[in-house]
Amino acid sequence: MKYSDKFKKNPFTQNRLLGAIPLGTHFSHTTVGNHTIAKLVSGGKVMGNLNMWFAVIWILVNEGEIEYLNPIKSNITEHLIFRLTKTKTMASMCGLSQFVSTQINTDIAVWYCVNSGYMNVPVEKDTFRFHLFDHEHMVKIVKALGYPIEDGF
Repeated sequence: MKYSDKFKKNPFTQNRLLGAIPLGTHFSHTTVGNHTIAKLVSGGKVMGNLNMWFAVIWILVNEGEIEYLNPIKSNITEHLIFRLTKTKTMASMCGLSQFVSTQINTDIAVWYCVNSGYMNVPVEKDTFRFHLFDHEHMVKIVKALGYPIEDGF
């Protein structure tokens, strides 16, 4: 099937499109989305956990920063949940050696980082403090996942 070169350009800016982020619940959608996110963030290099970069997009859409995507908020949330429940990362969501480096599902890792401040972990190993600047958004992700959270959030 041959298509026009018009599909390769953004109709608003006339810049070449980077790609697409499919919002389905299939691993191929995650792969294609990861490629596009890597091109968007760093010109194609994988910089960090691409699921967390997608979470940034989810936060922007959820907070109404990208207004034209408001009609598909539920689709983006569904895809975020799929990404987080089907991929693995380090429990502390950080590669530093003093933190927990056990590989677990990403959704559980986000929950762990949000709740680790209540687990009597030594201060130097507390991911709660390490992710303090991201904490508000991580709490929103945990709430979207429907996981239990400590009172006070």
